[in-house]
Amino acid sequence: MKEMWKKYKRQIQITGGICLIAVLGIGGYVVANQDAAVQTQTEMKKETKSSDQKIAKNDAKDASSDSEKKMDTKQEAEKKTDTKSEKTAEKKDTIAKKSENSDNKNSVEKSDKKESVKAEKETGKTESSSKPEQKPSQPESKPEQNPSKPQTKPESKPEQKPSKPQHTHTWQEKTHTVNHPEVGHNEQYVIKEAWTETVTEDVYDPWDCCNVCGADCTADPGGHAYQHAIAGEGGGHHTEYYKTVTRTVEHPAEYGTRWVVDQPAWTETVSDGFFCSGCGTKK
Repeated sequence: MKEMWKKYKRQIQITGGICLIAVLGIGGYVVANQDAAVQTQTEMKKETKSSDQKIAKNDAKDASSDSEKKMDTKQEAEKKTDTKSEKTAEKKDTIAKKSENSDNKNSVEKSDKKESVKAEKETGKTESSSKPEQKPSQPESKPEQNPSKPQTKPESKPEQKPSKPQHTHTWQEKTHTVNHPEVGHNEQYVIKEAWTETVTEDVYDPWDCCNVCGADCTADPGGHAYQHAIAGEGGGHHTEYYKTVTRTVEHPAEYGTRWVVDQPAWTETVSDGFFCSGCGTKK
């Protein structure tokens, strides 16, 4: 009974130890899986954050590039308006200068005419005092010159750039070659037909040979010799070690393998499409 109890205790201890080891292994496996899941979750969060930051950076870059483009277009428009205003101001200045020059010329001419008239009048008075019979010479009236109008130069129109000639497409086909290998199969053919051979040979096979008749008396050499002794023919036998045997040998047919071409190799030209040689557009 004691021995049975001890055995029972040992079995209980062994099963308890196995159960503890199994529980510890399962718990460690669960903890490891939980750690791996937590790590994967944290990595996913980090990846989403980095992707959001990249998207925000790209949006900021796009907004800055759009604002720079708008500023460039505004500056170009302002430059164009400034150049136009400068050209109109220069034209006005030139017209004013030309009108001033024409006015100065007209005033100088008028003053010269007045002085000439006065001088002619004085000379006429002196001549009348010396010669009363002669009539005073009337001053020659010169036609007044109309003031020259300011010459206005025609406004210079902006030079029109020659329009580019319309592009006419010249289409050219582009192709490439595809090399197709040959198609075939392996086929067996008969090198030598099957044939039967008759072979006669000496085979090592010891046997008892009768000295009287030469027969094979291996099965009962004594009885065979007794029969010859009764007949008065003598007796005895000896051992032969080889037998002449004739047998037939079946030789199977001999086959070989050769490659049979079902379709020979060929080259195919495949079209890639039509392209313009000037601009490269595809048709």
